[in-house]
Amino acid sequence: MFKKVMIAIGAFALTIVSVPLFAAFEAHVINVTATIENALKVNTNSIDFGTVFPQEKLDKDFTVSLSDSFVSSQGGGGNLVLNFGFETPEVTDPAKWQIFPDGTSGLGWTVEWETGVNTFNSVSRPNPALQELHENVLGPAAEGDQYTELDSDWDGPSGSLNGEPALVKIYQNIATDIGTKYELRYAYSPRPNTAFGDNLLRVRINGVEVQTQQLAGGGAIAWQYYTYVFTGTTATTKIEFAGGGTNNSLGVFLDDVSLRSIGKDVSYVIRQKPKCVDETGAHPQVTEDANGVFHCPDGSTMMPLLCPYLSKHEITADGTVANNDGPGITAFHGLPGPWTLATTLLTQVGGGLSITEQDVSDTWNIDLKVPCFKGACAQDWATFVKTESGNANIDPADYMADPLLEHAIYGCDLWLEVVGIGGVTPSPELIP
Repeated sequence: MFKKVMIAIGAFALTIVSVPLFAAFEAHVINVTATIENALKVNTNSIDFGTVFPQEKLDKDFTVSLSDSFVSSQGGGGNLVLNFGFETPEVTDPAKWQIFPDGTSGLGWTVEWETGVNTFNSVSRPNPALQELHENVLGPAAEGDQYTELDSDWDGPSGSLNGEPALVKIYQNIATDIGTKYELRYAYSPRPNTAFGDNLLRVRINGVEVQTQQLAGGGAIAWQYYTYVFTGTTATTKIEFAGGGTNNSLGVFLDDVSLRSIGKDVSYVIRQKPKCVDETGAHPQVTEDANGVFHCPDGSTMMPLLCPYLSKHEITADGTVANNDGPGITAFHGLPGPWTLATTLLTQVGGGLSITEQDVSDTWNIDLKVPCFKGACAQDWATFVKTESGNANIDPADYMADPLLEHAIYGCDLWLEVVGIGGVTPSPELIP
């Protein structure tokens, strides 16, 4: 189950004192360490804004990373494919190639005819379908000493048929995890001394064609490796290879097939909520009712709200992808009106981390834009608010601090919440 974890990076304490012409703010942030769903970790050094003044801008950072345990649990998995090198059954025919009916012990693959052609030269097509294995007969295997041909044969090395339509498809149904990324890897070679049209390989996942390979055969076997990365969407995934092109019992070679887990992506959001304080200075957790209105527990009160004055932007590169984080949010947001759960959701920012994309940490910049007190704001306050918010239509008066709160301590809790690991749906409590 996904958890909501409050991080004290949002607990900014602003103490207001009077100075000539200005109101000074003192702001502090507590050191934070949190582990979330065994997927994320947050570590920050102690942050101290010191004494600041209206319209100052103070930048502080914190980093969200994939936890060590999560990283170590992802990727590096074993090959999920049975008989990946087609080493069983053992080819024993002196011709160094042999056909085996679907269901043969050790075959590991389900074999079916690829096309509906049932007769050839008045001969009926065998049933069940037959898989053809070679033992280095036309060159070395990519792995081990056997490989398969996907334009099979109807009557084997001792038979009299030539050119019969024997295209086959082979597949395995493999247990997979929803949301986990997998890498499919395989070795392909065209059959030596055959035309381009004889050597089409079709690759399908859950019945959908995702890749094709096609080359003309040269004078010798020539293996090339190909990969395909996908995210599991079902508890069982069908991995299928099919021969294509000319249907004449001369076709593509396949060997060394692997399917390995290479990890899950983690998505998260940073949400802002009001902060509570009791008479001892402790900060009990704020709650919300069925209408999305925040309440502090009995014996505590809600601190003046700092959330609207905090910008949040992810500032680091995201591995091999251009960007997998949200656009962030500028300061001066969420007002006017009371801060409710709807405001929290409207002003949340999101990020993503991915081992496969080499993006294992995000650094977020939290920028405090210090407000002024109503009646004591500088002449350029309106320009400051509009510039920093990027909103020419904003009303700067909405963001002036109440003079009655001149000596109050302001607060805002930032909540880092995991909302997805791979394709896993968040727990219901994270869905408004």
